[in-house]
Amino acid sequence: MRAISEATGQLAWVSENLGAPILNTGAYDAATNSVYVGTSDGRFWRLDAATGQTIRSNRPGGEIRMAPLLVDDTILIGSTSGDFYAFDKESLSQRWMYPAGAPLIGSAAYSPNYGGLIILLAEDRSVHAVRAVDGARWWRVVVNADRDPLRNDRSFNDTYPVVSDANDVVIIRSYIDWDKMWQPAGGAQSTVSAIRTWLTQNPTYQSFFVLRLANGTSPYVAPVMAGAIGNGGDFESVPPQAVVKRLPDNSEVAYLLWRNRQACLSACDGREDTTLGEMDLTTGNIRFVRDYKNAGTMRLPTDEQSPLSMAGDTLLHAHWMLLGSVRITERSPGRGDSYSNPILTSEGTPVLNTLSSGSCSTRSNHYCPQGMYSPGEGFPVDPGFYIYYSNTRVYDPPYWTTPVRSAIISNGVIYWKSNDGAIIALQSSWIPPTPTPSNTPTATLTPTDTATPTSSPTASATPTDTATPTSSPTASATPTDTATPTSSPTASAT
Repeated sequence: MRAISEATGQLAWVSENLGAPILNTGAYDAATNSVYVGTSDGRFWRLDAATGQTIRSNRPGGEIRMAPLLVDDTILIGSTSGDFYAFDKESLSQRWMYPAGAPLIGSAAYSPNYGGLIILLAEDRSVHAVRAVDGARWWRVVVNADRDPLRNDRSFNDTYPVVSDANDVVIIRSYIDWDKMWQPAGGAQSTVSAIRTWLTQNPTYQSFFVLRLANGTSPYVAPVMAGAIGNGGDFESVPPQAVVKRLPDNSEVAYLLWRNRQACLSACDGREDTTLGEMDLTTGNIRFVRDYKNAGTMRLPTDEQSPLSMAGDTLLHAHWMLLGSVRITERSPGRGDSYSNPILTSEGTPVLNTLSSGSCSTRSNHYCPQGMYSPGEGFPVDPGFYIYYSNTRVYDPPYWTTPVRSAIISNGVIYWKSNDGAIIALQSSWIPPTPTPSNTPTATLTPTDTATPTSSPTASATPTDTATPTSSPTASATPTDTATPTSSPTASAT
């Protein structure tokens, strides 16, 4: 395990060799300044976050492929053995163990509702709710899921539950076969009701489930058809999870990648119908969100759906070629009923993996003020930041691999790890103008949005680099224009 400096990106420490691959992210506990991580040989580690030195470890058994989950003074982890453990976060002594009955690959999530529940995904296609206090089963349900033939026939690779405490529900995504992307012909239907009817009549195409935390039942068939990172006849991942946003009135909505043939820019098929949507989790109704689709900020083919994350009003889409973002600016009730009348957004500044060498002579500090292109790609990208300047696409061929993760936000900084392992950090350099005295007072612009947790779990550990189990970034402030450059953009990259 490695730690890098937030300020500079320089290496801070390297842990001892832990003996086996780390297949997911770790969890950090500020109270003890500890980092927890699992390895594929079934060992679970507690490291000193300041130095990387091992404090202690134990061996739950099986392969550890999920991220640890930290809830108060308990650290939780499961493995391919099918057992899910709760340990004391300091001693790593066992508090309880829950036998799920099938391998645990996807990461877990926490809700404080009903005294505290842990949501688990087991490879027999079952979803479990377990009491956090003692590991007793609250409920267990089975959802529709296919198995990925190229990923050991698993159904919950690289995914996690997303909890909405305010709506008392949890969102589950499951693997779906590539061939199902092509039905119905002409793309997903043009209305919520038509999509829901089709999925009700064809339940093996369902891969998005909203379940009540109280008992695991579903209040409705979610009108969401599957898309994911795919290539050569196979989806390489579970469809990207939704993110949950808490609104000023403490209600919550979900933002997601949504298929609807209204979003097709020309001839429509299953690969051209993806856009952004806002879901009412009480009814399952979805409203259109302006996506600037394929216009230089977001790349949204259905077989290139990539992880989402959110802070404040800014929604980020981490495609392997570029990190795109939009900021929601107006979501009044009269908007979102059609693709031509969406919830309004403004474009954020994109971050391109590879800027074609020989282009953008005015580039500086990993920023190009002109339109950008990747080598050999016909997709134009707006002025923005880039990681590499090369005549070959650094992100290709590993574009379909699981290291494609979402951006994370912390202390007003956006961090994006590209699929080749590079990390770029971006922070707004916008400074509020100094007011000029005049006879007529003039309002001074100040940042208005602070990153709002999308749910209210006390869990501080989150799965994968992509998104958290509750999809709530740890940001304490969000750049007001998603790292929009000014005359002096600031960026660091490694």
